[in-house]
Amino acid sequence: MAYTVGVFDWPGGAQRLLAEVDEDGEPGRPVILRGFDVSGAAKTCGTPFAGVAGLDVVRLADWFLPELRDDGFDLLRVPIVWEFLQTNGAGDWSEGIAAALRAFVAHAGSLGFQVIIDVHQDVMSSYFRHATEREWRGDGLPEWLLRLAVEDETSLSPDWVDTILGVRQWAINYNSNGAMRRAMTGLIVLAGVATSMGVDSTARAANERAYNVTFASDAMTDLDPAWHELILKKFFPRIGEIDTTDALLG
Repeated sequence: MAYTVGVFDWPGGAQRLLAEVDEDGEPGRPVILRGFDVSGAAKTCGTPFAGVAGLDVVRLADWFLPELRDDGFDLLRVPIVWEFLQTNGAGDWSEGIAAALRAFVAHAGSLGFQVIIDVHQDVMSSYFRHATEREWRGDGLPEWLLRLAVEDETSLSPDWVDTILGVRQWAINYNSNGAMRRAMTGLIVLAGVATSMGVDSTARAANERAYNVTFASDAMTDLDPAWHELILKKFFPRIGEIDTTDALLG
């Protein structure tokens, strides 16, 4: 089944929704998927399951995916973490982690699931995780990339005095973690879903902390097209710059 995005009349106003593609290639009837989060051990070893030798992700997935399908679930969110895929540099690609993720996604697709690949981060990177409290772990960017992003590597020296506080609000962690603030100086490019919620709140938090913010206008969307257009055209220009993905990558 092929899907696209269409704008439909909905209680409360027009909504941008996932839709089937009709015989004319246009948005057909809206589709409502039932999702399940398969994060598992992705934040600690890079795959949805424990990072053990000879990991058979298909066998482990078959313990629960067929049952989820039979219960009516048809969408999976699978986080991937950059620092596990390229631990030691741009050329250091972990074929083991990549192969396990590909096998899991392919098997999920064969069972009829749609899959969302979530390039995930919490507190930017495991480099900034709490020294002792593993519950406050971080994940995301590899350490080698952080060092490339700053002019003075000494600013990234581990200093557990100013690292993650004993709280679970990420915004407070970003603001109070001194090493993280030193690493994030400069430009932040924002994209994602939804424009009026996650992107907007992140942009406001970044602006309040004096970060330079740029918005990838074609890499964000919202259930409500009117809110998307309003915020993108009226609010975001007040706190940052707006450009397309191609222009930002060029």
